[in-house]
Amino acid sequence: MKYGELARKLRRLGCYFTRYGAGSHEIWRNPVTGKQTPIPYHGTKDIGPKLLARIYANWRLTATTLTGHKVPRSPLACAPRPTFDA
Repeated sequence: MKYGELARKLRRLGCYFTRYGAGSHEIWRNPVTGKQTPIPYHGTKDIGPKLLARIYANWRLTATTLTGHKVPRSPLACAPRPTFDA
């Protein structure tokens, strides 16, 4: 899976970019768990399956959550980003 595809899927689940990390990495946050995790940004280079598994495990996601198939919403999946009305 390439970075762009992973970023789209994470955004769709409510996760969001928070800041740039070391080197070519971005830090993304899961608002449900409050955990942040680094996501490598290497342009068109594939993100390996072991690294994807670590990202999923850190956020308690499953591969089926990211496939786009209708899956029952889990309380551990990413929730929509909160909005603050002024």
